Amino acid sequence: MSCRELAKQVAAWETESTPERIASSQYQSVYNSFYQTHFPKLEDAGLIQYDRPAAIVHPTDRIDDLEPLFQPETVQTRRRQDLLKAALIGGGLIGGIIGSIAVGSIPGVVTIAAIAVFSVVAMGVAFQ
Repeated sequence: MSCRELAKQVAAWETESTPERIASSQYQSVYNSFYQTHFPKLEDAGLIQYDRPAAIVHPTDRIDDLEPLFQPETVQTRRRQDLLKAALIGGGLIGGIIGSIAVGSIPGVVTIAAIAVFSVVAMGVAFQ
């Protein structure tokens, strides 16, 4: 792909326009950023081949390695969900303990039952 076409497309996305409506001055900033910063780094990482004299960029086979980063559910998203589940379960346990203390002198079996109920409810919410 030509660097000019790529810069026009990115400038269009940035301005919520179309490449046909992008003026030279609008895409020039994007082009310069590509040329001076992004293309050299992507080439060093082995993700693109940059033909400077022809001003053309070609993706390498390594570009496919980035695909998981653009999927809706990434490892980071799953970790956040796991942390949320742990927080809800922990909140259920703490709520059960606080609830049993607030009621007063409840026998140990009832306290354990209350904690179990709060834990089950928290897990039910977390794992929906």
